[in-house]
Amino acid sequence: MVFGAGASFDSVPETEFTEAHKVGVAQPPLAKDLFTTRFARFLHPRAAPLVGEIRSQLSRGRNVEDILQVFADAADDGDGRLRQQLMAIRFYLQRVMDFCGAEWNTISWGVTNYGTLINRVDRWRRQVNGRVLMVTFNYDLLLEHGCHNVTEFNEFNVKDLSGYVSRPDYKVFKLHGSVNWQRLVKESAEADENILIGRADTVSLTDFYVLAGNESDDYAHIPAIAVPTQTKTTFECPAEHIEILQRELIRVDRALLVGWRGQEQHYLGLMNENLPDLLPGLVVNGSEPGSSETVARLNVAVPGRAWVASPVGFTALVEREQPLDRLLYEGVAQASEAS
Repeated sequence: MVFGAGASFDSVPETEFTEAHKVGVAQPPLAKDLFTTRFARFLHPRAAPLVGEIRSQLSRGRNVEDILQVFADAADDGDGRLRQQLMAIRFYLQRVMDFCGAEWNTISWGVTNYGTLINRVDRWRRQVNGRVLMVTFNYDLLLEHGCHNVTEFNEFNVKDLSGYVSRPDYKVFKLHGSVNWQRLVKESAEADENILIGRADTVSLTDFYVLAGNESDDYAHIPAIAVPTQTKTTFECPAEHIEILQRELIRVDRALLVGWRGQEQHYLGLMNENLPDLLPGLVVNGSEPGSSETVARLNVAVPGRAWVASPVGFTALVEREQPLDRLLYEGVAQASEAS
């Protein structure tokens, strides 16, 4: 299963909350809404000027990943001020998504589409003694919370990041990082957020990731959060996770993609290299047009598989029986209920 921002956005049934609830309690945003004014209180002053530019370009119809890609490329080319601003955005994204995920889980009392989906998947898994891979590009912990009551997997009962990928029945890959992960950097452990942002043009990242609370006494740390860009060529997670993911993808025999637009080029490459030919895959991205757009991208980037666009979103998928059950029990990707 693959989850994108649309999965967390649509993780609680629409009928449960009014629009005021969603705005006031911070429904997890889609990528295009990450920089709206409702999250302004989480901004570091160093990020504010760049966020102003991002909002301006978004208002002209540009894609947020394309906008941030331009800034990231300039930072890589030596623009020290942009490096500081993008580092500040790391901290901003961590605060926004930590708040959204926690609040959304609280007001739903933990009854989310993630939990409902995983409960149905786990019933199938136990019958066939199967294995489940979950790949998410989301920073929040809603997937972990959804897993907890079904699989006893939770961010609170893994001792280190290897716990995400070490179980034989379920493995969770958070390719863009997580609000509860930290990446160690070669700075004094006393260096705080302001210092690290100020030194962003010279700070040296390590390849070591830890759970929040397990930080090193010898190194400073920054949020393990990937700033969303279009052509990112690395992931924000331990190299061990990617090695395990590559080995596991070869064994996948059916796929469910929820709320993902299929724009992460690096992961599309992994899928194309490792997924079996003719693999049935059900694509659920908000609506039929949204799902069809993702299928079109997949047919170009990951051809030779049987991608099918769902006409419904996450909520309707878990409320209906046939499409999900046919994928699980028959290995058939079906767009909608049979008449």
